[in-house]
Amino acid sequence: MKSKVEKFSQLLSAKAQAGQPANLYLGFRSLFLQIVNEFMFSSIPDHLKSLATPEFDDPLNIATDNAVNWTHWLIRNFPNASALVNKVPRKLLKNITGAWEGLTQVREILEQLVAHEKSPNTPKNNDAMARRFLDAHLDPRSSSTIPHPDEVVVAETEVTMWGGITDMSNILPYATFEVAQNPTLQETLLEELKVSWPDCHGPIPSYEVLSKLPYLNAICNESMRLTHGVVYGPPRQVGSKGAQVDGYFVPPKTKSIVIALSYYVHMDPTLFPEPEKFRPERWFQKDHSNSIMIFSKGRRACPAVQFKVTPYNTTAKDFEWNQYFSIQYNGRHLHAMLEERKL
Repeated sequence: MKSKVEKFSQLLSAKAQAGQPANLYLGFRSLFLQIVNEFMFSSIPDHLKSLATPEFDDPLNIATDNAVNWTHWLIRNFPNASALVNKVPRKLLKNITGAWEGLTQVREILEQLVAHEKSPNTPKNNDAMARRFLDAHLDPRSSSTIPHPDEVVVAETEVTMWGGITDMSNILPYATFEVAQNPTLQETLLEELKVSWPDCHGPIPSYEVLSKLPYLNAICNESMRLTHGVVYGPPRQVGSKGAQVDGYFVPPKTKSIVIALSYYVHMDPTLFPEPEKFRPERWFQKDHSNSIMIFSKGRRACPAVQFKVTPYNTTAKDFEWNQYFSIQYNGRHLHAMLEERKL
């Protein structure tokens, strides 16, 4: 993972040295795609690799960005719609509506990656997730001696990919924008980092080191709170014995549906005074970790922190969002002018 972050930083440095704005929204997404894809596949063909150029315009990056729209809302609320759409020939579907084009492109690219994984010319990594699926029937403990169909492997890699990029691709652009808007906050974070990372061109500190930096973690927690992750999880139908929910009894056999919404927790003023404001310092005053519903555990750090970041043609309005399976920003991608810091 460190090597990917270092590659990302090199691409940002190229933009900084050229005096050109960097598309940090696509940049962060490209970084996470490269990390998750190398977890899933033994190798990736050069033309499909992420972090390939400073423009971060690799095919899967663009396709995943275009794929998140109202179609996810439709599939979530009308599950049978997905099965129906899958039966429509892709060329015909493209002529009917362009809304499915991004998702179709994602699946076509993943099909190429699975085919590449199966090729006898591809060096094998037995720890790669797709490799394990393809070889599962060879395990003597397996209940089946029949290989998984390709469409099953593609579906599993797609779910894993979305899980690896969706929330982080929202959190880090937002965190970067908020920090960039506040020069005092930038300098405070920089001073904290100097202690553990005195040379920004040297090795990136370990997770164990970064996880102990209070201001960095406060910024991460506040950014996670205000991006919400999956705003509402899968609905849960009440069982045959009923259920107790926050002191209320929900009777059985009523077809009642219970859904927990992270937004209501994250924006609860009794937990977070002035919840709409980005205030990392609130995490020093009280431990709110049990009130963050986006991740059960873990810390996230921003690889762009070694640069002085100035938003370019980006405003707070660009971070207004719609909710599909996660949030999707409605405005322009976060672009920024970068200046390398001398840590």
